[in-house]
Amino acid sequence: MNFIISALQLKINIFYLKNIKYEFFHFFKYYIYFYSYSRAF
Repeated sequence: MNFIISALQLKINIFYLKNIKYEFFHFFKYYIYFYSYSRAF
């Protein structure tokens, strides 16, 4: 789980430089995805 968080933070840093609005949506989408995925197990 720690690896996933690190990967997301790296993704955030890269996309944040490009487009803040897009990255917020992108992060939110992955957050919901990983949250529901972790709930399944």
